[in-house]
Amino acid sequence: MDIKIIRRILALLILLLGGNSEAQLRGDSEPRQITMLKSQALAGEIPAQFNLAMAYQFGEGVDRNLEEALRWYLKAAGSGHDQSQFNLAFLLLQARHNEQAFYWFRQSAEQGLAVA
Repeated sequence: MDIKIIRRILALLILLLGGNSEAQLRGDSEPRQITMLKSQALAGEIPAQFNLAMAYQFGEGVDRNLEEALRWYLKAAGSGHDQSQFNLAFLLLQARHNEQAFYWFRQSAEQGLAVA
C-alpha cells in the first residue's frame, strides 16, 4: 500500500475519532485520540496497537519515532495481526535486518495478506 494512502487513512481515522485536523495534531499537547489509542494499546487491543504504530511511524499526532513504531508493530504482529507483521517486516528490511524481515513477511503471507 502506498505511504500516501496510509497517511490519508490514518488522518481520516483521527478525524473520525475526534475531529482534529492534521495541523491541529501538530500542536504541543498530545491529542486526545493518541491518548485513547495508547490506553487501548496498553490494554492489549490489537487494532489500537497497529494504529499507534502507524502514528509513530508517520509522525501523525505524535513525534515520529521509529523505535516506538517497531515496538507497537511487534506487539500487534506477535498477536497475529497480518498488516502489523508486514509493516514490521518492511521497517526491519529498511534497517537491514533481513532475516527478521523475512520471518515477518512470511508470517503475513501465510495469513493470506495479498501484498506479502
